[in-house]
Amino acid sequence: MRYRALLLVLVIAFSGCIYDNDLSDCPQGIIVDFYSKTPCNVDTLYPEFSNVTIALYDANGNFVPSRAKNDTINAKNGTFTVKATATDGEHRYAGESEPVFLPDPQDAGTVFKYAPINMKEITSRVTIVVTGLPNANNYEVTIESPDATLDGNVSKIGELDVEFTVLNLATNFKGDVVIKTKQDGTELYRGDLLNALLLQNPTVNLECDHDFDIRFTVDDHGQTGTYAIAQIWVNNWLVHSYGTDL
Repeated sequence: MRYRALLLVLVIAFSGCIYDNDLSDCPQGIIVDFYSKTPCNVDTLYPEFSNVTIALYDANGNFVPSRAKNDTINAKNGTFTVKATATDGEHRYAGESEPVFLPDPQDAGTVFKYAPINMKEITSRVTIVVTGLPNANNYEVTIESPDATLDGNVSKIGELDVEFTVLNLATNFKGDVVIKTKQDGTELYRGDLLNALLLQNPTVNLECDHDFDIRFTVDDHGQTGTYAIAQIWVNNWLVHSYGTDL
């Protein structure tokens, strides 16, 4: 123990931190600790993140230029919040720390504090399947939102399969799902992705679920050549039936 104490004194003495009782140059910073946990998970997960971006903000929400190395951010004398984004290969995550206070180095010297950040997934995968179309090649499906990206579009006989990646799918998300003809834009269906579709399934939890399968069935009612949506399923749950709201 005596040797450890002596070593600590030597490190402080030769670190350039103390000079004529001036501690203003003592290093300070925040050590970021990433984890991932949702209300649906009992265990705390520690994914292997890549492409990590860290940003520092002061108590007023203003961006603070800083240097980060090995999950440690240089910062001094103030209250700070750390925001981060990252990926684990296919999925994107984002998180924010609780406020972290660093005292004036002149009073406290060297101080490093931990800032745990719960990294929550912000990507959702939405697959939309439309069956019963007279000619699936004549139709297209869109999600009208800048946060929705088309990943794939496959037309089969009587069926259209479309895959999207959607960012920040939360309760304030705005964006309509539209099924329409390619030629003149005649709409077969239009409805809000969140409120008209996903949240009509009572088992959907936006904090935990990130994979959604929406299936539309189309029927020629009365065999008149006029097609309409007959049923809508979200993750195998019937949320709408033609002529009946469930």
